[in-house]
Amino acid sequence: MKNLFRILKYIRPYSGYAGLNMVFNILTVFFSLFSVVMIIPFLQLLFEKVQNTAAPEFRFDGSYFMDYLKYILSAQIQQHGQAAALIKFCIAVAVLFFFKNISRFLAVYFLAPIRSGAVRDLRQDLYSKLLILPLSFYSKRKRGI
Repeated sequence: MKNLFRILKYIRPYSGYAGLNMVFNILTVFFSLFSVVMIIPFLQLLFEKVQNTAAPEFRFDGSYFMDYLKYILSAQIQQHGQAAALIKFCIAVAVLFFFKNISRFLAVYFLAPIRSGAVRDLRQDLYSKLLILPLSFYSKRKRGI
């Protein structure tokens, strides 16, 4: 555990990048979850002809959001027809996947300076330590042990 904390001190200067990485990872999860969850109720409404004409009563749970999404999608199908609703739905899913990919790219983009910077700093400290060691250290340990 002591060695882990010694290595973690090399990541501390890059905490801003780590924060941005976490934000974009959370956005990636959100867009992934929402884009996949959005497909199921739409296909049920489109092919099973189940219409949800009444707006659901607000409650803070997952079923409310699914019911509200079904309500919105059924209203789109009733107003514009199945073909137009399908086109709008495909565009919305494509936009969600685009944002998911952009946020994933930005998460990896902000992770790169952390990885390369921490390894660079660790190598620099190791090199500096090897330079300041006396020659007697190298004469006693010829094999690197």
